[in-house]
This record gives sequence, C-alpha cells and structure tokens, in this order.
Amino acid sequence: MAEELHTFKVLKPLGFDISQCQMLNSFVTTGKYALLGLASKIRNRDVNIAPSLVYAIESLPSVYIERDIENVTLEVDRGCNVQTEMIDASFEVYGVIDSGCVSNDQIMKGHLNITEGVGITQDAPTECSETLTGYKYQPIKDGILAQIYQQSVQSTKDLISRTGPLLISTLSEPWTGSNLNAIIIGWTDTDWIIWKQERILNWGENADYQYIEDTVPFTDSLQQELQFEVWFFYVPEQNKCVPISDTTLIECPCQTTDDPRTDKCQSPVDEPEQPCVPTKDTTLDECGCLEKDDPRADTLCKTEEKDSADSVRAALSSVVTFVLISAFVLFI
Repeated sequence: MAEELHTFKVLKPLGFDISQCQMLNSFVTTGKYALLGLASKIRNRDVNIAPSLVYAIESLPSVYIERDIENVTLEVDRGCNVQTEMIDASFEVYGVIDSGCVSNDQIMKGHLNITEGVGITQDAPTECSETLTGYKYQPIKDGILAQIYQQSVQSTKDLISRTGPLLISTLSEPWTGSNLNAIIIGWTDTDWIIWKQERILNWGENADYQYIEDTVPFTDSLQQELQFEVWFFYVPEQNKCVPISDTTLIECPCQTTDDPRTDKCQSPVDEPEQPCVPTKDTTLDECGCLEKDDPRADTLCKTEEKDSADSVRAALSSVVTFVLISAFVLFI
C-alpha cells in the first residue's frame, strides 16, 4: 500500500504557496481536496486526479437564489473568498476535474498576490490546457459529498465498504491523539488504516502538505470505542460521455468517430494508399511489376516472365476455386 501511495497525485505536495488563496488553503488543509481525489481513484483505478478547485469556483454561476428567505437573489463571490458550501455544490454539479487540466496555481479574485497588471481568472475554461495525447480530463460526475455523525466501528466499516474512503472531521473524546485531517481507507484486526496529512515547509515560512500512512486504534486509552464524524464523497459508476454540438472539450474529449463538434474535433482522414516503389530485390508479392521504369525489368519483370507469373497466379486462382467448390459440394 505504501508504494502505491506515492503514485497518487492528490497525496503529493502541491508545489506552490496555497496560503495566498483562503479557499484553496482551507480545502487542502481540511482534507477535502485529498478525499475527492482518492474517492475518484478508488472508484476507477485508471483515474488519478488532483482536483481543480479553480475549475470548481469558476464554474459557479454569478448569482444564486436563497429559497428559505423569500427567494432572495444573491451574488456568488467567485474567487478565493467564496463560501465553502458553494465549492461542495460545484464539485457535485459540475464534476471533479484534474488540476493538470485547470491548474490550481492561478490568480483568482481575492488572491493575496494580486498586483496591478496581473490578470485574474474569469469563467471556467471550456478546453483543457493539457494537450498531451491520451490525456484523460473528462470530469468525475454526479458525486455526492456528505457528512455523517457519530459513527461506531462497525458502521464505519460498513460506510467504507459502500462509499470508499472517509475523511475524519472529529474524533470522540477523550481521544488525545493528533491524527486529525486523516482519511480512513481500511482496517486491520485492531486499527484503522489512515493516510495522515503532514505539514512540510518548502520555502521560507510557506507550508505545503503531503500524506503518510499511519494507523488509529479502534478504542481510546480507556478502551472506549472511538466514534467519528466523517465526510465521504460517493462516486457512482461513470458512463462514457456522449457529446452534442455544444458540449465542451472538458465535459467530453474529442471522440475518434462520429463527433458532432466538427469545428473542434476533426475526424481522422484516411491517407491515400501510396503506390509501391520497388527495388531490384523487391519480390512480386511485395510489389507487382510496373508498366515502366521497373528496376526488375531484366529479371522478374521481363515481358515473358511477367506473363508467366500472371499465368501462375491465374492457375492458382483456378485451383483454389476448384478446391472450395469441391469442399462445398461435400456438405450439400
């Protein structure tokens, strides 16, 4: 497990200062960032996603309606100061996109490094910035991000089996350990197997984060069963995307055939078959005799030998036809 851990993009340091964007910093340090990536990968082993928070924020609408206060229309503050509930909803509605497609290292509204002349992100992009062949950037869609309270050992095991990894938000008292901001991925006979967040200093006082494997016992020092408050991100089976004319390339990559977005997705064109160019050593099977300028004109492609070769082919064709017809007659 430890070896496989190092291949998960979402558990590695981000490589830049996340403290400059309040929402990005909060989403990473609380563990939701890692939870979304792990849940997506565990559902589909071919997926290796480090979620793009920038895409989730910029995908939000400019306004929303608060139904419980007389349908008041309120503005969405898209950027580093957006409400946490908005981010949760965006990942559920618009899906989880890999930060390799839409980088998290961007300047959004509310970023502390905004300076004069530096552009900030606007609406969510419709095309992926990553252009490597075969790059998978179809969103993980229809996930459900939810919180469950007061989980016993058995109910926690049941929940992991049904939904995948669980993010610990609170441990019951009198637990005195320091394993918060950890994700439960399984269990042994006596312990939970977790991936625990570790703070690392990279440059100056700016912190980054990575995950290491650890365990948490089922019971505390008083032999009382630990109970959790946990977050989970349930990811349903993913269906292959089927684009229509206005489907963005992020929602669904170009299809190899029958893609209606002809302006962006050119169908592969079959290259015309090139005529063979024989050399003196080329056999007739590799390239038949040319009518003129054949380098084998003095050998294989002498006029009489060409006629002879054609006669042999015709004779073989007759033999094959006779054999097939004879075999067919046997079964009538």
